[in-house]
Amino acid sequence: MSSKIKHVIAIFLLFWTLLACSDKENEEGKADFSVYIHEDIESFNRETREIVFQSGEIFLELLSGKESFESRIGLFSTVTFHIDDFSLFESIPMQPPYSSFAYNDLVLVIEDTRFYLLDGYPITEYLGVSKSAAEQYRKENAEKRKANWDKFISALIEEGKVI
Repeated sequence: MSSKIKHVIAIFLLFWTLLACSDKENEEGKADFSVYIHEDIESFNRETREIVFQSGEIFLELLSGKESFESRIGLFSTVTFHIDDFSLFESIPMQPPYSSFAYNDLVLVIEDTRFYLLDGYPITEYLGVSKSAAEQYRKENAEKRKANWDKFISALIEEGKVI
């Protein structure tokens, strides 16, 4: 067998091994949750963007601490917000405050038993030299979601859930 063929086979095996490992990691470290605005949200504070859920069953039982978040929800878990059958915000990352990930797009931040739907995390003051770029990305991403934010707020106002 020529050395060229051996190299091709070695690269193929390496690629196949990496692909198999990454699939396993994604299944273990990720969960997808759904939130239905009419049924699951008790209130939303427009100023702080804190969401209070009607039932602790959605997330609260899973959030007794850092170990619980990592083992039951996973660091790469997401949540999708729905109005009836329409998805307003899809695959929004769930971010615990101790994570080192920075997001410049919509994120559900979980601090103890409180939930915040923010345009980015952490706050830009903590990003140092990346602050101005992060602010620009967050502004652009928020503008892309404006129509769905308006639907989200309108639906909550209709039900008297905005505080």
